[in-house]
Amino acid sequence: MKLTYDQRETENRKVVDAMFRRFERTKAASAFSRTRIAKTGAIDPLRVVNYRLSDDIFRRNAITPKGKSHGVLVFLDWSGSMEDIVEDSVNQVMMLADFCQKARIPFEVYLFSDSYTPRSTDYNSHDPMFVRRDGGFTCDSRLHLVNVLSSRASRRQHTLLKKALFEAARANAAHEYNSLRLGGTPLDSAILASRDLIRKFQADNKVEIVNAVWITDGQGCREIQPPENKGLADRVEFVEGNIRVNSTTQGYWSSNDAALYRWCAATTGANILGIFLTGKVRSPNAAAQIIYRHTKDSDVTESSQEFFNNGFIELKNTDNGYDRFFMLNPTRPKGDTSATISDDAGKIAYRNAMIREGKTRKAQTAMMECVAESIARGRY
Repeated sequence: MKLTYDQRETENRKVVDAMFRRFERTKAASAFSRTRIAKTGAIDPLRVVNYRLSDDIFRRNAITPKGKSHGVLVFLDWSGSMEDIVEDSVNQVMMLADFCQKARIPFEVYLFSDSYTPRSTDYNSHDPMFVRRDGGFTCDSRLHLVNVLSSRASRRQHTLLKKALFEAARANAAHEYNSLRLGGTPLDSAILASRDLIRKFQADNKVEIVNAVWITDGQGCREIQPPENKGLADRVEFVEGNIRVNSTTQGYWSSNDAALYRWCAATTGANILGIFLTGKVRSPNAAAQIIYRHTKDSDVTESSQEFFNNGFIELKNTDNGYDRFFMLNPTRPKGDTSATISDDAGKIAYRNAMIREGKTRKAQTAMMECVAESIARGRY
């Protein structure tokens, strides 16, 4: 059953509340761990009786450092390979945006693709996004980053923008294309561009902990061209100051994304989070096939069973460049939930709807709480 925007909002509200609680607890725990005890210089009447045995007769104060400020940038893959999960992916974005708004965290959400055409008469679609400078590399792509949600919007604007994004996702899933049509996956170009966006976001909002959340299926291709214009580069070294990150690719469908994520984190200090929605997973074997592509573990029996049972897993042993990487199976059980059931439904029908809603929300809440915790902690 296709949920309306209002029904999605109803289901998401409890997840957003859970994210906010986890975020606040993690912030409080971090502040407590940095608390120190200092003498005030004023004599404590309860200690003064020990003045002959100890000179520690002064009152003490607990000094808690001011909490660090946080910021979030979300990059959503707006490519054709996301078609089957684009609605669920947008739902993750909506929850992240609502959480940031509730926690008063500045945020920006971008779609990245190569097919978006702005409504402008003087737009030249053949202009390259990147130009070669000082003998460096360039990207063989047409990257478009579309800023669809922002903390700079008012509450009313925020709702209107979310509805527009929701409708765009639904239109693409139904093959009813508009100006936000799904296209290719210029992932390397998007990560390159994100570095400057992160730096500008840090400067504009004066935040200390920045989190870059990437929601993508990771199916990018080689885009880096060497200075000699001799096809696509097999080996690339990303250099800035004393930071050097090497990347090796094999075949056209081999992206430099892992190296670029590491380079972006090293040059900005941002916490790089990855979210991958799998679509329907009907068996542990199907889960294993997906996990194999994202982990260095040779035996994924235990992790695939965990993912199949819980619908969510955080993969630890990966080489995809993320600081933390989450996988979610967004499959919904058939039937109504409390958001879709009719008002005149009987008690049994309502009870079954609540059970289905609990199963639907369990994995979603578990993963998004982990994301909220990671946003609070940052990279270090």
